[in-house]
Amino acid sequence: MSSGQNNFAFTNKLYQILSRKPGNVFFSPFSLHVLLAIAYQGARNVTLETIQKVLQIPAASYKNIIHHLTTLENVQLSIAFKINLKKEKRLLVSFENTAKDYFDSEVEPMDFTQNTETTRKTKNIIDEILLSLPFLTLRSTLYFKSDWALPFCESKTHERSFYLNDDDVVQVQMMKDRKKVPYKYDKDLDSQILILPYAGDEVHMVIILPKEKNGIGNLEVALSKMDLREVFTELRHRKVDVFLPRFKFERSTVMDDVVKEMGLGVIYDQDKADFTGVVELETGENLYVNGIVQQACIDVNEKGTEAAAVAGTCLYTG
Repeated sequence: MSSGQNNFAFTNKLYQILSRKPGNVFFSPFSLHVLLAIAYQGARNVTLETIQKVLQIPAASYKNIIHHLTTLENVQLSIAFKINLKKEKRLLVSFENTAKDYFDSEVEPMDFTQNTETTRKTKNIIDEILLSLPFLTLRSTLYFKSDWALPFCESKTHERSFYLNDDDVVQVQMMKDRKKVPYKYDKDLDSQILILPYAGDEVHMVIILPKEKNGIGNLEVALSKMDLREVFTELRHRKVDVFLPRFKFERSTVMDDVVKEMGLGVIYDQDKADFTGVVELETGENLYVNGIVQQACIDVNEKGTEAAAVAGTCLYTG
């Protein structure tokens, strides 16, 4: 499969697991995928094979993807990776070179027993979890900001009803405008599909709206059975009255149960995990993942969108 197909497959599987939890689903598949990909560079034997089956993208592909994303015009998009490890330890040369070459990772020795000034200022869950750990952490950070290609008119934004289901309604600040954008009605999904382009028309927001007010459950089932790329076929530019809530959203998610359900339980196994390609270990030591967490936030308004995601994982020795 191509890297695009693999990204869709990973995203779809991740969504299906997260959507079973109560409440809204909000996550960044890319920041988690690339975090696991960095860990994969130091995996060996069964651990390597297991991660490969889930990710299915070589490191070289990431170099091309990251270069493409960070060189888009009219879009602020930055991707950064950091590896922190105990001051007295050193990464294996092969792992460090791959991390720097393909992921442009920054490597920084750290005393995990000390809280830094940065940690005290940010006070976020990533820092709280990662900087309390005794051996090594990996972190990926994604930031995106762009204006719409066709901004909404602020004077047309008014409070309107937003239906959660047949019975529950909330009042939101609803943006409204008529736009000529790619659109279709999909019979298989029983949903309207709309693409809102950002400036430069290289990055887009995809909106899938079920016909029925309580149709999100059926939509999720239908999406789980199809190749997500099919969503983008047969779209036609049409003039559409677009109603979109203005919103901010933020979520912190501990990903351990999700990652295990995706088939990566071995990376958490203190005895069976094999990351001997990361760092030189003492006799009897073994490196394994102890936690993966993600923070994601998004702000959508009349002008455009600003979003960020941070994923972090910690590796213990045992």
